[in-house]
Amino acid sequence: MDDNDMPLTNIQVSLVLPCYNESEHIAVSLPKINKILEFCLGKENFEIICVDDASTDQTLEWLTQQRGLSLKVLSNKTNLGRGETVKVGLKAARFSIVGFMDIDCEVSESYLPKFILTIVEGADFVVARRIYRVSPHPYVLLRHFLSIIYRIVLNHFLQVKILDTEAGYKFFNQTAKNIVLERSSFAGWFWDTETCALIEMAGLRTVEIPAVYTRNPHKTSTVKIVRDSWRYIKSLLKFLRLRQSGHYNIILRAND
Repeated sequence: MDDNDMPLTNIQVSLVLPCYNESEHIAVSLPKINKILEFCLGKENFEIICVDDASTDQTLEWLTQQRGLSLKVLSNKTNLGRGETVKVGLKAARFSIVGFMDIDCEVSESYLPKFILTIVEGADFVVARRIYRVSPHPYVLLRHFLSIIYRIVLNHFLQVKILDTEAGYKFFNQTAKNIVLERSSFAGWFWDTETCALIEMAGLRTVEIPAVYTRNPHKTSTVKIVRDSWRYIKSLLKFLRLRQSGHYNIILRAND
């Protein structure tokens, strides 16, 4: 059975799309995402929550101009960072199954039914394990290389079993969502990694789904390699200090 034909009747889902300077993607990506969710779930059984993180381009204007979609638009008054922006959407979600993905769809919206079904079948947390489509473009190769190095460093220092903590394609049941909202501390990009570590520390059931990742070398990226690499290092050190201090102690584990 094709993933897009999976029976998902009577399932309700909230999907969060964090947006920072994403005006070039909105008109193309939102209709595709809305279409596949409507096809699989029915028009009344899902919501798309777009959270604009004080973009400096026309993102908010583009979002408010969209018509005929199951769309809720929220806007941060100031730039809060990726993690806090996703959390704004998670808090606003009406349904018990909630996920988020990157609006550029470099990991395709076609994986959404499989992620949702995996939660329905009993997983607490589902995350993409990106399979990189090879490209000769120098920038793509550099980003791919840095991602591999980052995974090696994380596995060494954090001993997290999840292979791709950075993937911007994650789904939660209510238990997993609550733990992340209550315990996560990072506002920026490291929040993705912190989230995966929290889920593992809580002993929740995690499923990784392989997903093809096609980086667009021509898109306007908000990632600054040198700056953001340094921020990741500082965030990693801060996380290790917090964990050592007992900040992340979770009294009730899922399997107790």
